[in-house]
Amino acid sequence: MEGAGAGTESKHNYHFDPEKHRYTIDGTRVPGVSTIAKVYDHSRPMAFWAANMVVQHLAEAMTVGTDGLQACRMADGTTIPLNEENYKRIFAEAKKAHEVFTHKAADAGTRLHSAAEKFCLNEPQVIDPDIQDQFDDFRRWAEKYQMRPLYTERMVFCEKYMFAGQFDLMCMLTIPDRGEVCFEVDFKSSKRVYDSHAIQAAGYKIAHDDQYGPMIEEIGVLVMPRVGTGLVWADCSGYLPQLEKAFMDCLSLYQSMKPVAALCRKLNK
Repeated sequence: MEGAGAGTESKHNYHFDPEKHRYTIDGTRVPGVSTIAKVYDHSRPMAFWAANMVVQHLAEAMTVGTDGLQACRMADGTTIPLNEENYKRIFAEAKKAHEVFTHKAADAGTRLHSAAEKFCLNEPQVIDPDIQDQFDDFRRWAEKYQMRPLYTERMVFCEKYMFAGQFDLMCMLTIPDRGEVCFEVDFKSSKRVYDSHAIQAAGYKIAHDDQYGPMIEEIGVLVMPRVGTGLVWADCSGYLPQLEKAFMDCLSLYQSMKPVAALCRKLNK
């Protein structure tokens, strides 16, 4: 099995800058698959989520002492009384609750993805206690489908449509009544499967087909949420035409909005 960067020789210059997270093809910067898949607006549900995080943070931090006076537990471990002097500090911390949660979730997700990749590469893994349950779920999923990894962290460049990206796993899965099927699998550590996840997976397949030929038969999204909710395997078999069309529609919208964004920047000067 090959790891990141593996592939056939090409006459084109494909490059990825990990510090700036930028892809280029023959020196021309191209968008990433995840950027294209998220081109339509998701701000409304995110706004509700951020507001709920503030409420949850305050509900968990507020305490009532034996004297009946209310206080608030701060992130540094101190407890301060609710009064006019402390309100700004309390509210300022509550406003950042969604950022704190996101950073913690991102860190756990990164460690989980790394452990899953090492499992696929048959390398030793050190599993932290806070991701043990999710990793065990992943291992059971791999055993259930007799997962046989082919590539991990494969970077793909689509010269035909000028975009690029990197997906988590290409493997053979044993599917009832079908036998071994070649899947492209993208790992997610979100709460559930979102539409952009499936569209993103389709974008990777389009790029892979363009660069390497039609090897991938099906795509899927493997959601490994935080502790308390089980793994979700979203097998997108049978929906490739719709998902590939949706990705190409997102790409078209992304490309058409670029000159509009440039115009607005000019008008706002």
